[in-house]
Amino acid sequence: MQSASFPESRIGPLILPEVTEILISLWKVPPQQRKMEAQRILGTERDNLATKYQAALKDSRRATIRSVFEGKALDQNYPSPFGQQWERLQKPLTSPQDWGSCKPYEPGNVTADVLAFYLSGQFTNDTPRPGYGVVFCASNLGRFVEEAQVDGALTISAVAVHEWFHGFVEATLYPRGEVPVAGFRALEEAAANRVALDWLTTCAEADSSSIEKLEQALFVSSKIAGSPGYGEFDKVDARVPGSVPDLVSSTAPTETKPDGYFSEAAYRPWTSSRAYHDQILWNGFLAGLQGETIPCYIELGGYS
Repeated sequence: MQSASFPESRIGPLILPEVTEILISLWKVPPQQRKMEAQRILGTERDNLATKYQAALKDSRRATIRSVFEGKALDQNYPSPFGQQWERLQKPLTSPQDWGSCKPYEPGNVTADVLAFYLSGQFTNDTPRPGYGVVFCASNLGRFVEEAQVDGALTISAVAVHEWFHGFVEATLYPRGEVPVAGFRALEEAAANRVALDWLTTCAEADSSSIEKLEQALFVSSKIAGSPGYGEFDKVDARVPGSVPDLVSSTAPTETKPDGYFSEAAYRPWTSSRAYHDQILWNGFLAGLQGETIPCYIELGGYS
């Protein structure tokens, strides 16, 4: 999807609770009315975001000016990174960029990356490209929730954790002057599903029946189908945040497959401080799941 302008069928940046609220309200509408409802949401939410971020940016600029004249340090991180992202998206870029697109929905072969995708930041001078973050595919998600009869809010959060891991890997490697290998490798997908499943079974605030149903529909089903990476989450362990970024870096000498994770990662001579740092960074990413950590977007094009 090459264009110099932000896709007309996409809204954001949003925080995850806003994504959940919007999508759940959309799915409550009868299927034959969702196209019209999606158009209404596009208009309404764009107006809401404009009001929200214009006010936030105005306040932050006032605070910055006041701090200069009063000689006081700002007590918050101004301006809001999401507000900056929103402001950049209001103007056409100087050249087209790839905004990413949702994968086709294939019943029986649904993975987290069919329901959402992570659009790389491709950082330049510590600034991510406009529109980077997690894009939720509204139509695919809605279809999966209805066909698998799983909890919608729980599904959105579990998918978000999977995509969060892709963002974490990029954020871990960038300060080292490295980038992930183009196209997510099977090991990274296995690791992303590992942390998402761990979150689902240990951290999710939901009843055991809903958790088990989603585990079967999104994770175990991938294993049964033999999906490369996605279905190999049981070949890696909870240490993936401290090991996988190095193993999927463009500077890694060879590609490590999920089958080779324990031989390569468990006994790999990395420094303990580096692995510890990466694990702490992941914990911070996960703690920020509900806030302004990674920008979220909703792609509504599937309803057009």
